[in-house]
Amino acid sequence: MLTSLLNPALLAAALALQVPPAVAPAVTPAGQAAVQAAPKPVPAGLPVDGKADAKAIAFVTQAANAALANDIALMARLDTPFPKPVSFKDANASDVLESVRTLAKVSVEIDTRAVGDAGGWEYKHVTCEPATARAALDAVIRAISPDYQPFVADVAAGIVVITDPSGQRTLRARAQYPLGGTLARLGGKAEGDETTLSAKEQLERFVELTQPDVWSSQGGDLGAIQWTGDVATITATPSMHHDIRKRLAELEEVLPAASLQWTVRAVEFDEKAAKDAIDAAIGSAAGIDAVVKDGLGKLLSAPRIMAPTQQPAEIKVGDGASSIEVHIDPIAGDGGAVFAVRAKQTDGQRTREIAMRAVPGVRSVGVIDAGGTRLLVEVLGMSESALKALKRAAAPAAK
Repeated sequence: MLTSLLNPALLAAALALQVPPAVAPAVTPAGQAAVQAAPKPVPAGLPVDGKADAKAIAFVTQAANAALANDIALMARLDTPFPKPVSFKDANASDVLESVRTLAKVSVEIDTRAVGDAGGWEYKHVTCEPATARAALDAVIRAISPDYQPFVADVAAGIVVITDPSGQRTLRARAQYPLGGTLARLGGKAEGDETTLSAKEQLERFVELTQPDVWSSQGGDLGAIQWTGDVATITATPSMHHDIRKRLAELEEVLPAASLQWTVRAVEFDEKAAKDAIDAAIGSAAGIDAVVKDGLGKLLSAPRIMAPTQQPAEIKVGDGASSIEVHIDPIAGDGGAVFAVRAKQTDGQRTREIAMRAVPGVRSVGVIDAGGTRLLVEVLGMSESALKALKRAAAPAAK
């Protein structure tokens, strides 16, 4: 029993680490649910009696985090497409909910406090062709909601509950979001820097777009964001946390990568290399591979380096008498990250240099023709997510 781990005052303090916790809906004989009001949190600051009590509080917090994670996963399941087409025409709302329970294998209940004990919502007509359980629930909610205040679907202790904003307030939970990397990619620097504050404000606005009117910054009382350094503690309901995580994942996809892996290949063509072979090497990485394989060129170096996107990178291979140096510098450009690449090859008394423009994910190639020899330099910068995607794509081919 959890109460055996903590004395009553300490248990209250542990629960105060969370906002009023989600309470399992009380199922009525009719199979409906009523969202219970959560107890008022006890003010923080109660004394902790030793390491055992500290561990117990950590256990409570961990359990709350796990419960929230399960609720968020349940919301994600509602977005899974039905295995076959589903259609409802003038169906009773209760029948549509029963179909959702069966098809999505989730528990769905109605907050009787919100809809009223007298019932009647069950016989509201619903017409829709939903692709997912969430779409079906949205159709039911539109049909049974009063004009003055629409109902919502959220999660209470592993059960999808259709309730009103008042019931939704009892389901709020806190979660911490480490966002230092995201802030840096938005242009933030050190804490207290004006740019950092601007980045946090941008991120807050982006998160609050899920439901603008419910956030404390907009006068609402469902969601709130507090910062501790680069960690955002977000108070919201499970459905809101689900939408927030989806939006942050989408943001990660479009922001410039935090770091890039740069690969540089330098190939010196043989005198017998024909124009077609050189053009093929310029045109594709496979063309370079063919030139080296056929003995029409020599791979002088192929170094790799991982570097932060906003910082210069430098690669040097060889000693002073025979070496290749590559300098990669971020520069201002339209439409995203752009880099200036300067490569220099030193071979005894001969030095060859080339400058190129590089964009992450796009192969850049330059050719130097000097002293009767031709040198090709290939540069490619890839983000970590792009590298993982390439590995996943190559995995089936390797089997």
